[in-house]
Amino acid sequence: MSPTSSTSGPAAADPGGHGQRFWRELTSMSPLNGDIQVGVKAGICLLVPLLILLGLGRPDLFGAVGFGAFSTLFARNIQPRAALRIQAEGGSAVLGAVMLGVAISAFLPKSVAGLFIIAAYASVIQPLNQARGWRAPAGLFMGFAAGAFSNLNEVTWPLAGQIFATALATSLFGLGLTWLQSLGRNTPATSPAPTTVPYRSKLFTADTVWMLTAGLVAALLGWLVTPEHAYWALVCSLVLTTRPLRHRWKIRTLHRVLGTVIGAVIAMPLLVWTPSPWVAVILLPLVQALTEIFVLRNYAVGVMFITVQALLMTVIAHPASGPDVAVERLLATAVGLGCGIVTILIQLLADRRRQRHGKD
Repeated sequence: MSPTSSTSGPAAADPGGHGQRFWRELTSMSPLNGDIQVGVKAGICLLVPLLILLGLGRPDLFGAVGFGAFSTLFARNIQPRAALRIQAEGGSAVLGAVMLGVAISAFLPKSVAGLFIIAAYASVIQPLNQARGWRAPAGLFMGFAAGAFSNLNEVTWPLAGQIFATALATSLFGLGLTWLQSLGRNTPATSPAPTTVPYRSKLFTADTVWMLTAGLVAALLGWLVTPEHAYWALVCSLVLTTRPLRHRWKIRTLHRVLGTVIGAVIAMPLLVWTPSPWVAVILLPLVQALTEIFVLRNYAVGVMFITVQALLMTVIAHPASGPDVAVERLLATAVGLGCGIVTILIQLLADRRRQRHGKD
């Protein structure tokens, strides 16, 4: 049937049919909107501290740099002068998540109680993100940062202090990069700081309850399936429950699954090889920059790079893990996505029931 043929119903609006429309959504690329600048800044914020740590012979602190650099991902495409406040707030929340993970590793190692605490922290910070206009998946960041550091083999007071200092210094370096940006002219791709709303108006909502519930269930099931990396299940549930537009859950879930599987396959040789710190210094900033360039243009491509980065950071922190890490991540991902999907379905059913009763 040609595009100009006369039809009725949905096919008239979409001559290619549902299948082609779904394929277009899966493969479409949004236009660049300051994404290159965000990616370059995030890459620099990683590269410089990693080189310093490599010179000091401390590749074990690479993870602290990785999460400290998350501060540059807040206030995306906001004018640099206005972004400083948001970046400082978001960076502080990430720093709190890192140290929460360190504390859990010290006092509640590999326990489901520790995962529950992480889920609660993420559920409290996500509404703050919405209220303060951080423009980032803050709940996801919190779960990832706290979860990663909840798996440390041994925690000492000196190590905890070094992790804190490294993450803080990296975050401050990112703030410095944003301040340098503020000295120049704002580009048309940026916008003023968003307006803020009372925190209570975002905290006490059904979305927060559903996010916490999905996180708790994913944490429990993930702990039962793979205790060593159960936080990945929690993180994957946050991927779905911290985002709006629940009616697009199908395409978003498919993006997440495809990106994770492809990223795990790409990272497999690195896991078998156990790359040197020099390889990490080169690849981590590159992958971070590519993530920020693509994550809003095509989520599947962005998740692919996120997966490669997460697995690379894991094998650096735990060199003996080997390729089993990729398999465990896939299992935990399946658990987390399942919890997120069920949560979204329940929310959709509740919304439809509420609308139906409203009409009655």
